[in-house]
Amino acid sequence: MRNDQVFGCRFLGFSYIRSSFESVESISPGYYNGPFLSSTRCCMQRRLLCLLLAMIAGCARNEIRLSNEGARDWQQVEVEAAGHVFQIQQIKGGETETLQFKSKMEGGGLVRGSLEGANHEAEFGYFTPNLVDQYEIIFRDDGTIKIQ
Repeated sequence: MRNDQVFGCRFLGFSYIRSSFESVESISPGYYNGPFLSSTRCCMQRRLLCLLLAMIAGCARNEIRLSNEGARDWQQVEVEAAGHVFQIQQIKGGETETLQFKSKMEGGGLVRGSLEGANHEAEFGYFTPNLVDQYEIIFRDDGTIKIQ
């Protein structure tokens, strides 16, 4: 290798420069000393950045809040969303449940439930694996299902 070659990488401001005019490696403010250390540090920074981005993306969870605003109990509630199927036997009057999950696939949501033997259902939202969605599903005594 030639002495005037630049070693390392310029990722996040770190690099190592070896000049043909100097016999010793020069260190400038903000630069790291040594080609091995510079390239190792650069690789570590890239790995840490990728790990951080993966953790942030991995923490993305969808949330569906189920609220019964009425006094009567809803039976056999089923929520289908993003490749998941959640079954809840009963949501009592005034009760709230929260579902948190990661999307497995794209698609819309569907909620079904039974109020005093009559079946009701409603479609809601659209889920994508890389995005986070939040919905509130409100069950009422008149048999309506409101999506917010």
